[in-house]
Amino acid sequence: MASQTQICNMALIDIGSNAINSIDDGSVEADTCATIWDLLLLEVLEAHTWNFAKKWVSLAEDATYTMVDSAWDYAYSLPADYVRMSRMEDKSYNYEIRGNNLLFTADECNIEYIWKVTDTTTFPSHFVKALVARLRPALYAKLSGKNKGEFDWMNVYIATLDNARMLDGLSDNPTMANKTRHTQATDTWLAART
Repeated sequence: MASQTQICNMALIDIGSNAINSIDDGSVEADTCATIWDLLLLEVLEAHTWNFAKKWVSLAEDATYTMVDSAWDYAYSLPADYVRMSRMEDKSYNYEIRGNNLLFTADECNIEYIWKVTDTTTFPSHFVKALVARLRPALYAKLSGKNKGEFDWMNVYIATLDNARMLDGLSDNPTMANKTRHTQATDTWLAART
């Protein structure tokens, strides 16, 4: 799929800026992309439970954590690439996240989480479009020095993100997508109206 430079160039060209040769080519555009890249990538990763960014792990107990709340029995270290929780293996448990630790009551903790994917070639096209759409308003504001168009670009991002979430959700469970489609032959309400 797309490289980091290609993703940045899509956003730069859309806002009328010059394309870059690489993220570290020394141009104002490249420096600006490098400055905002990590933060905005994390923001888009946090915005949805992306299928390509899910990872399961059995957490290790953090023996150095000082427990100050009697509601929890164990503290587990979150992975270094952790972005946000997706789900726990056992859904009946409560937990709390404090800093880089997950506080829990059981002596074993398995979670699915969204991780900081850095290999852009693994990003699906709908995620790339959402990331490009998020880069546009930030690049526009920083490179043009104007905030007026930033609002319009943010509206485009919100719409693009909604579409990307929907497409990602369809790949999560294709049978659910089929269940939500109605035809006159299968929907009694629609059939009654004809």
